Amino acid sequence: MELPFYQVYVYSFLYLKEKEERQKNRNIKIAFKSKIEKQLKKKELDLDDYLIQLRQIKKMGSFSSLLKMIPGMNQLKDVKVDDKEFERIEAIICSMTKAEKRDPRILNGSRRLRIAKGSGTTVQEINKFMKSFEMTQKMMKKMQANKIRKNS
Repeated sequence: MELPFYQVYVYSFLYLKEKEERQKNRNIKIAFKSKIEKQLKKKELDLDDYLIQLRQIKKMGSFSSLLKMIPGMNQLKDVKVDDKEFERIEAIICSMTKAEKRDPRILNGSRRLRIAKGSGTTVQEINKFMKSFEMTQKMMKKMQANKIRKNS
């Protein structure tokens, strides 16, 4: 069974948040928590934020091993995650201008073609990534809405 990348990203994001809360080093904990809170308060995850989170996940090791550590995910033994997907996504985001990273809605056909050439991918891969990024944004907004409801 293969999970869509946006779901895997959100699971890992939640895992990182949970793991962060368990850190013994208070300074790291405060810095990481404030970063996440700022992202959630913005209610808009831009591609720079996404890239930062992606790089933090990569530093933690192979994604398949990280999934096994997330509560409930170890039941999905046949989940396959291509770690090279991270590299492709990083190349895609790094091939974008600052304006495109801030507002991906401006990506038209010619911009997507330029990004594809710059990242060594295809326009179809760019489109697939952008759809998964949009799903990630929606899930983050839902998480924020649920957090607000629980605090009310």
